[in-house]
Amino acid sequence: MSTEPEFNEPELDIEALFEQLQRGGRERELVASKRPTSSELADALRQLADLIYSGFDFERVNACAAKGIGPRDTYSWQPRAGSRAEQDVTFVDDLLGTFVADHDLVTLEFAETNPFRNSIVWGIGLLAQAVQTAVDHMHGIADSLESGQTIRAPLTMSRTVLEAAATGCFISDATADSRERLRRTHNLRMEDMKEGANHRSDDESEDYLTGLEELVAFASASGFEVRQPRLSHLAPTVPAPEGEREAVRYLVERILPGVGLSTYRTLSTVAHCRPNVGDVLPDDYSLPHEIDVWRKAEKIASYAIPALIAVREMTERVTAYLGWDDHEIGTTIYEVLDFISVGAGWKDAQIREHLGLPPT
Repeated sequence: MSTEPEFNEPELDIEALFEQLQRGGRERELVASKRPTSSELADALRQLADLIYSGFDFERVNACAAKGIGPRDTYSWQPRAGSRAEQDVTFVDDLLGTFVADHDLVTLEFAETNPFRNSIVWGIGLLAQAVQTAVDHMHGIADSLESGQTIRAPLTMSRTVLEAAATGCFISDATADSRERLRRTHNLRMEDMKEGANHRSDDESEDYLTGLEELVAFASASGFEVRQPRLSHLAPTVPAPEGEREAVRYLVERILPGVGLSTYRTLSTVAHCRPNVGDVLPDDYSLPHEIDVWRKAEKIASYAIPALIAVREMTERVTAYLGWDDHEIGTTIYEVLDFISVGAGWKDAQIREHLGLPPT
C-alpha cells in the first residue's frame, strides 16, 4: 500500500486565465489613457528647466551688479557679500598669499592672472557647470518624451542629472566648513588636472603634470595629507576626515539615502550597455518599435523622479551657499514631481478607483 501523499491540484482553466490577462491589459491601457500624455510631461519638465535656468541667471546678473561688474564682462558666478561662499574664498585667499610667497611657481595655476587660482572659486565654477548640466539634460529628457521614440537615452540622461546634482550638493554642503570645502574642491581640481594630462601625449601632458605638482604642494602647505594613487592614471587625493567614500555613486546615495546607490547602478547598466540587474525595461521583452508610447513615458518618468529630487536638493544648497534667492524653485519642483509621478504610474490606484475598476 502506497504511503505517498496525494495532491489534488485544481484543474487549470486556460480560457479563464487568458481572459483575465486580456482584461488586465485592457484595464492597464485604460488607466494609462488617464495619465498625462508624453507631450504634457515634456512640457512640465521643459518649463521647470527653463525656470531653474532663468532663476539662476537672474541671480548671476544681480550678483554681478552688486559688485559693479557688467553681466557680460564675466560669466563666473559671484557670491553675495557675507555668504558662506565669500567666507570660503577669503579663507583660501589667505592661505594662497603665504603659499605663493614661499614657493617658486612656474605654471599658471596660482598666477595672479588666473581667476580660478583659488580652489573655492574654481569650485563655484563647477557649481555653475553642475546646474547647467542638469538643466541641459532635463531639456534632453523632455525632448525624448516629446518624440516618443526613445527609452534608454533619457534614462542615461537621468543618470547624468543625478551625477551633476550630487556633485553640486557635495560642494555646497552646508555642513562643511571652509577647510573641508577646500579639501573637496581641491580634490576635484586635482582630478580635473590629472584627466587633462591623461588625455594628452607625453610631451603635451608635461604642463598638466607640473601644474598638478603645484596643486599637491599647495594642499601640503595648507596642512593636508596628500595620498598618492596606486594607479598611474588616477589623481592624488586628500582623504576624507572620516574615511567616507566620495565616488559619485556614493554622493548620489547621500542625497537619496536608501535608493540613490541602487538607482544609479541601474541607470549605469543602461549607460554602459550592460544586462539589466535592477529593473526590466519594456524593450527587454518587446521590439522597440512595438512598445506603446505610454509604456516608454512611464519608465522615463519613473527615473526622472529621483533625478528631480536630487536637483531640488542641489538648487536649495547652491543658492543658500552663494547667498542667492532660490525663487521658490524647490516648491515648483515638488509640483512637477507630483505631476510626473502620475505619468510614472505611481497614482494608478486612484485612477482605477475613479474609473470604478477593482484594485490590483
